[in-house]
Amino acid sequence: MSNYEETKPAKGGVIANIFAALAFLALGICLLVLNADSVSDMIYSFASIAVGACFICFGAYYMIKYFFKQEYKSICNYGFTMGVILAIIGSGFLFLSNVVVVFLDFIIIFAGALLGTIMLQQSFALFYMRKATWFLSFLFGACSIAASIYFGFFEKIVFFSGNLIPCLYFIIIGGLSLLSMLLMVIGIHGHKKEANVKPAKHTEEVSAPEDSIFEDEPSFETPVVEKVELEPGSDDLFDE
Repeated sequence: MSNYEETKPAKGGVIANIFAALAFLALGICLLVLNADSVSDMIYSFASIAVGACFICFGAYYMIKYFFKQEYKSICNYGFTMGVILAIIGSGFLFLSNVVVVFLDFIIIFAGALLGTIMLQQSFALFYMRKATWFLSFLFGACSIAASIYFGFFEKIVFFSGNLIPCLYFIIIGGLSLLSMLLMVIGIHGHKKEANVKPAKHTEEVSAPEDSIFEDEPSFETPVVEKVELEPGSDDLFDE
């Protein structure tokens, strides 16, 4: 496989990544600017509905795409199964809203760690495309995962308490996720340009005439001996 092979990102995954990052940013800014109690009441009231609706929408998207894109022709494609699983999870969020509210902090920690994992995957893709920005995405992802593990298991925090640390957690992880996505888009754009330039250069090199290795060697001319024709019966050859 060529390093300059065109990369086609999955649209559903990109949309979900951008949506989650924007949701983190919006939550952090709202908790920082608005009244924390009103924001927390709104989140606890509509969190299960919003999350469940998102899962159901993405599940429906994968199921519809499975038939319209004729993905059933591929043995290893499980888009329909993924869509069904997402729809079931979304339905669970809708009908078990009380359970969702209880585990909302854990769900947020899990979402932050998931965004960090996506950043790590983007860093691996940038490294494969030989982009120097891979280290930034790797650093963003590692910091996001480390912060999620720390706040989830060692220093447990209540995200909607109005403290500054949860606000910074939302804003930083959401911002880093968007920045890593931007680095990925720039890397793919440069990767496509290199894929178009390299075959053209290769064609020019193949079509260019090669210099002969015998170009500088001396050449020798063979002297031409004139042929003397004698008339029949002539004795000129024996004349002194």
